Amino acid sequence: GGLIAVGVGGALTGRGFNVGIIDDPTKGRKEADSRGYLDDQWTFYKGTFIDRQEPGAGILVMSTRWAVNDMTGRLLEEMGLEDEDVDKWRGLSIAAEAEPGMPDPLGRQPGEFLVGRFSEAQWRRRKANTPEREWLAKYQQRPAPAEGAIFHPYEQFLFTPPPLEEDEATPYRGPRFAFTDNSYARNRQSDFSVIGVFQLEPPRLDKNGIRRPTIGLLDLYRGRYQFPELKRVARDARALHGFWSLTIEDYGAGTSLIQEFMRDPQGMTIGKWRPDRDKLARAHAATDIIHDYVIRLPETNTFPSGLPVRAFLQEMANFQGTGDEHDDMVDVFTMAMILIGVKDGGRRRQLRSFGY
Repeated sequence: GGLIAVGVGGALTGRGFNVGIIDDPTKGRKEADSRGYLDDQWTFYKGTFIDRQEPGAGILVMSTRWAVNDMTGRLLEEMGLEDEDVDKWRGLSIAAEAEPGMPDPLGRQPGEFLVGRFSEAQWRRRKANTPEREWLAKYQQRPAPAEGAIFHPYEQFLFTPPPLEEDEATPYRGPRFAFTDNSYARNRQSDFSVIGVFQLEPPRLDKNGIRRPTIGLLDLYRGRYQFPELKRVARDARALHGFWSLTIEDYGAGTSLIQEFMRDPQGMTIGKWRPDRDKLARAHAATDIIHDYVIRLPETNTFPSGLPVRAFLQEMANFQGTGDEHDDMVDVFTMAMILIGVKDGGRRRQLRSFGY
């Protein structure tokens, strides 16, 4: 046996390992805000490090989540792909302060701090004197962009099990709608295709104790699908959730999907949508609707599709409207909020073209 230690970018030629440990590949804010450094880090991992694995070798990555697209972020993004051969990681994230909607491995309630080295008063003092962006990265393992966020999903959404029918045993089944934003999957750098399934649910109290109508996000499917696979995923989602309609953005692969389902709708109402505003304007419109509804997400770590809930929350929290590397889940969410919000608001004549 033996130990070999190198820095990111170091030479590993001719070396192999049975256990590979990557410890804090990003050292601070300067490196985290350098896209070039993060790309070099990823190239080292993919082009040098993983090639050194012996059969049956294991890898442990320990890192502060300084940036959304750091090594850990990219590994988690890969894990969310519908590709059974992509490495599936077991993750452990212990925040300094337990947060609502985030399963806590220590069983703490939201607002409780880690006990031991620091007292609660010391934690609160440290939080008060740490810039929010640094607090989220270093202590909560939840990196945030430098600019102000449009969405605040951890604060705006409610994380709770789905409602039950009157027998208090059967999961509630309200009107269900699916929305999809699609891309031609030409390579691993292509945009994702996303299908979101939403449900109108009975009113419930929001975090301020106000009773509001509720929209439940039941499931999200995300992948770089070739067209035949995209059709299969849409049909599988329909079989599992029984949504009443599927609204498809009429662009690129979405246009082909519309034509395909128009020929064989399989009991669904097929709608098409061409947004008349840019991404940023649609996002701001969606935030207005969020204020009038309770947006419910599952309290589990993953959606039924297997996509990590955290991947969706992170994309929402980091969305800026311009220059986002991936915003496909945000696109589907804003589409759903705008269309469901209008429908439930009673202005149905605006939705006749969508087949509701």
